[in-house]
Amino acid sequence: MLLQGVGANLQNTAIPQQRNGYDCGAFELDGTRALVRQVAGRRQT
Repeated sequence: MLLQGVGANLQNTAIPQQRNGYDCGAFELDGTRALVRQVAGRRQT
C-alpha cells in the first residue's frame, strides 16, 4: 500500500535476499534505501 501511495515500483529493483536468521535489519535498510531513491528521483526537477 505504501508503494502504491507514493507511486513507487520495486519489482525490478535489485535487492539482495537475506540468507540467514539474524541480520534482517541490514536487508530492511537496503529495501528502504531503494524506495527512498525511487521516490526522491521523482521529486527532483
